[in-house]
Amino acid sequence: MFVKQIHCVLAGATKSVAQPALPFLNRTMPLSVSIGRALAAAALLVSPALITPAHAAGLTIADPGNVCGSWTLTGTTLTCNPAVTTPGVPVCSLSANPPTITASALVTLTASCTNTDANTAWSWSGAGTTASTQGTSPQTQSVTVGATTTFSVTATNGTGTSNQKNATVTLSTGGGGGGGGGGGGAGISCPGFSKTIVLNFPYTIGKGQQIQTTQGMNPGDIIVATFTTPGAPYVSGIPYIAITNNSVVNSPFRGTVSTTPCATTGSSKGDSQSVSWNFPVQANTTYYLNITGADPLSVKLTPK
Repeated sequence: MFVKQIHCVLAGATKSVAQPALPFLNRTMPLSVSIGRALAAAALLVSPALITPAHAAGLTIADPGNVCGSWTLTGTTLTCNPAVTTPGVPVCSLSANPPTITASALVTLTASCTNTDANTAWSWSGAGTTASTQGTSPQTQSVTVGATTTFSVTATNGTGTSNQKNATVTLSTGGGGGGGGGGGGAGISCPGFSKTIVLNFPYTIGKGQQIQTTQGMNPGDIIVATFTTPGAPYVSGIPYIAITNNSVVNSPFRGTVSTTPCATTGSSKGDSQSVSWNFPVQANTTYYLNITGADPLSVKLTPK
């Protein structure tokens, strides 16, 4: 009789636990019946010899969706502790469309990375880009490119930072580009001017001052002196830039430093004899010193 009563208690406990009171997607699951207490109470009424393991009720908790990393039992409350997954380091690619241009054009940069979320931070470099963005993959930027330019990107999530990926937009003029880091100035033609005089400067740290002089300059002409800064480990610098009038007449001239060829608005200085800048630059960027005037000029650059 007492064994039969124990069976009833255990049957009630099993039925209660099997009810939908254990939705395993919920964070906590109250157990309304304590099987251990039922067995303890029955033990006071029945000889231990009458209770065998064959009559003990079993309790199985399933987690089909594997949403619980562990379980915690506090009193009569069983708590599901969600499994924590850590994403891997982002793996990225970077593309430029179009990759080749024949004149100044709008280019779309697309960075695609694995293991990204809304908190992923993106770091960009290259003339015209926004230095930092945030969000899931892919990330795009549209920039105006007027010379051969290399762009780069990295993505950082909670695990780490991806390797840097680069994409180069090439200015094709049919006659080849500049060499040795000189800055892709070949083929530049500024609309609205009678002649464009291009001066290519290599950007070599520690080389000292470099000087290039125009053979002549007439009203309506423009000088475009260009250089491209190197990539990593170079990050930024403040090179020295100067313009000197070589004519006895000393006609007025004006120079403008820009990331766009032919631009006459930006960091601008003018004089009839000489001007100079200590102009801050970034890595992997092509710069142009656009000069208008009427006399032969010398342009000086000291990379730093």
